[in-house]
Amino acid sequence: MKDYKEIKSKLELGKNVDINLTKLDELDDIEKLQINRNVTKENRVLNFIKNTKNPYMMNINGIKVKFEFTKDGASINECLEKMMIKQF
Repeated sequence: MKDYKEIKSKLELGKNVDINLTKLDELDDIEKLQINRNVTKENRVLNFIKNTKNPYMMNINGIKVKFEFTKDGASINECLEKMMIKQF
């Protein structure tokens, strides 16, 4: 239960960070992320959220990228899962 509250808090805080006020070196470099393919997809997503500085923002090839989601669109979990499948 504690993990759930921490993850929820991290997601809420990360979603509201202004990318213009964030320095590139404050973001995780997507190429340096390591994903354990020996765990379930759900655990991969949870580990990604736990182990990144801000799961909504990444350094991708030296560019600051912020992920945003609409209420009717794919969830962050679905988008992260697709990204991990493509990248790893």
